[in-house]
Amino acid sequence: IQSGGGLRHRLSTLYMHVTNLPDNRIGWLPWAYRGCIALCRNWQPDLIFASGPPFTAHVVAHMASRRLGVPWVAELRDRWADDPYEELPAWRMRIDQWLENRVLRSATSLVTVSEPWAAFYRRKYNKPLAMIPNGYDPVDFDIPLAEPALDPSAPLLIGYAGGIYPGKRDPTPLFQAMRMLGPDAHHIRVVFRGTDPAHVLPLAESSGVTGLVEVLPSIPYQQSLVFQHQADVLLLMQWNDPREQGSCPGKLFEYLASLRPILVLGLENGVPATIVRERNAGCCANDPATIANQLRLWLAQKRHLGRVPSLPPSARDGLSRTIQFEHLERFLVG
Repeated sequence: IQSGGGLRHRLSTLYMHVTNLPDNRIGWLPWAYRGCIALCRNWQPDLIFASGPPFTAHVVAHMASRRLGVPWVAELRDRWADDPYEELPAWRMRIDQWLENRVLRSATSLVTVSEPWAAFYRRKYNKPLAMIPNGYDPVDFDIPLAEPALDPSAPLLIGYAGGIYPGKRDPTPLFQAMRMLGPDAHHIRVVFRGTDPAHVLPLAESSGVTGLVEVLPSIPYQQSLVFQHQADVLLLMQWNDPREQGSCPGKLFEYLASLRPILVLGLENGVPATIVRERNAGCCANDPATIANQLRLWLAQKRHLGRVPSLPPSARDGLSRTIQFEHLERFLVG
């Protein structure tokens, strides 16, 4: 039974690798392409702008551009063939590289979200390129949010919203730091929202802080913003590996918009760590002793003030999507 199950799994994986090119949205391609051509039957756009992932959107734009004779721009909000998170066989990686090269070389210009990635794609394709980072939507943060009660006796609340990549984005340094605090650790709660418990709780158990870590179900987006606003500290995890360089998730900008201090785990010279450090918006570390010292500071603030102080509004200056769209517009019309 085990061998049969293993064979089925291998065959299923092979099928996915063969058919899901460039990704599992490929089934949408014929409808998207026909819809694009139909849209342009009585109207000619000046350009086509495609954002990925999913990178099927880029294939659609490539095909439509050739059919209509209209230039197109490819936005890479993540890496395509060079994504180190994708664990693919070598033959599939070669196909991905071939397809990416064929598609992106037909683009007039490229857009990506960080300077390291911008430098990478400039070298790879030698095309005009704009770096337009992720941002936050000001509308999401215009709603009034009730301030949590100032309670010096309440635990220091460290919040995380979303899933994690097991084995790559790892909360263990935080858990080890908490264990180093001794009895003070019992005044800390780490709450994960929408995370797979299997990716968190065994790590907490191995660090001896099981009772201080809670995993709750996912909640709607607006409720997650309330959850972030009410936390004392927000946790951001990156892969502590040079291959992570350039990755900068939208979560960082939501966190900054929430004006809560941020604890960054992972690549200490990565883009998120650099932004947090430059804006004096929190702590970036992987060493449990360093994190433990920062936790002691936040615990002292909680005991004295009832809540860890908010970041100044300047921490999110220039990071709204409105401003990023203005930069993008200038690039596209320039």
